[in-house]
Amino acid sequence: MISLENGIEWIAARLSSTGESVAGTRKEIQTIELIRELLENHTDYIHLENVEVLSWDEELCAIYVDGTPYECSVHPPYRGDVNIDFSAKDVVFIRSFDDIERMCRSIEGKLVVVEGFGDPSYVTIYAYLLRRLDPRAIVFVDRYETRRRVVSEDDLLSRYKTLEPPAIPAIHVPNSVGRALKRGHRVQMALKTSLRPAHGFNVIAEINGRDCGMLYLTAHHDRWFNSITDDTLGVALLIELARSGILKTILRNSITLAFFTAEEGFSNPLTSFYWLVGSRKHVVENAHRLLDTISLVVNVDVIYRGRTMYATSNMLARGLLLDLGVDPSDIEHDSMLFDSFAFTMSGIPSITIHNYYDAINDGLYHSTLDSTMVIDHRGLSRAVNAVYRLLKGFSNLLSPAKLSAYIDLGEKMLAHELAQRRLPLELSLLLYNVLAKLKSCSDTETVSRFGPTLHRILTTTWVSKLIYKGIEVYERTSYLYCSEDGVVLPLGIELGDACYSHVLHNLESLAYILRC
Repeated sequence: MISLENGIEWIAARLSSTGESVAGTRKEIQTIELIRELLENHTDYIHLENVEVLSWDEELCAIYVDGTPYECSVHPPYRGDVNIDFSAKDVVFIRSFDDIERMCRSIEGKLVVVEGFGDPSYVTIYAYLLRRLDPRAIVFVDRYETRRRVVSEDDLLSRYKTLEPPAIPAIHVPNSVGRALKRGHRVQMALKTSLRPAHGFNVIAEINGRDCGMLYLTAHHDRWFNSITDDTLGVALLIELARSGILKTILRNSITLAFFTAEEGFSNPLTSFYWLVGSRKHVVENAHRLLDTISLVVNVDVIYRGRTMYATSNMLARGLLLDLGVDPSDIEHDSMLFDSFAFTMSGIPSITIHNYYDAINDGLYHSTLDSTMVIDHRGLSRAVNAVYRLLKGFSNLLSPAKLSAYIDLGEKMLAHELAQRRLPLELSLLLYNVLAKLKSCSDTETVSRFGPTLHRILTTTWVSKLIYKGIEVYERTSYLYCSEDGVVLPLGIELGDACYSHVLHNLESLAYILRC
């Protein structure tokens, strides 16, 4: 056990002093300069990577009910300058998706007030469905006394399709403002936002050498409002690991600290897969070097309290976690929510340590509640020691004696998931043979050469078609997913009868070239 919590909280307080840090803004530059200042005497080399982004800014958001002003927040990436008046007869209240269908003819040209939703992710679904009915504006009333930012675009599928910013504004207000809206007779909305081409910056720091690290430790430095859990604490944790000297003490391998920009958005041009911009750019531009060098990526995001989760789809990484004593129920697939996903898409072993679900349940997600007041000392301690355990166990990934055992442990989790589906027998036998061949080799060069290809074949990220009805909201990652009920992301393609045939062909090709 190690204790770095006080140093992490001190660094987090300094980082949060810059306020909302959106990619491509002056606030981001201030955050970057502070990260460099905190790291410069504790790393061997620091450089910045230029990332093209669309930078979004809210200059004004105010809502007046019978002349009384209230604060609000605009949901990005709306771009515009509006001042709109509504009388009570022009305001429509809805509490469910059924209300939208029932009242669809009375929404056009109105101010629609949405209340009663729980998970903030539903803001995206409601906004998409309502904008198709052409209201003048949308107001989301939070269940807590907070403002919030949730990106809402005119496409629900997270893909590379280019988009224009939505033409109809959507704003967010605290619960008390929702009550005022119900009593009010006249509502005025004034807001001004911008969306412009700009440059964000990834901060890359090297320890134990100037080359690409065998171990990557990552977090994102951009944030909505002053979000402490998402991801100021993650950034502070990695900085304190470097400042404390622990990284150099327990590891002789080259280490890269990567602090990514634009995890929250936005890509330029704007697409419906608008986030993870900095990490995706880093992986794409350094793919060959990363695939040849990296043994493990540990991403830290949404550090809070409650149950610590480990998001990874990589069998080696899962084997490492199980060997370190992590409960299998605390291991889940990697997610499009996290910067680790950019590495996972390339087949690189990647793990995100997070408390995302507890932050969602407590209403912190992208809200003004997510401040230094919510730092949970015990939760932070668990995150620190989760990272420390992985650092201590990292060398095992470089040991041929351990590789076969890790593949075997990861294979058991794979088999448990696939047992719940009916795979073609030919595919099951071929997968078994490929895994047996990989375990029989069990040398680091073979595993690092062919492992990423195998994981790209096995892993699919998708979303249910029921997203359009608000029944399924989140993207998922699975092994060998070939259901016609889903859409593959971020390509946005539907799966047909030929899906298993493509997987079979790719496994056959891998089996042919796999040599020890």
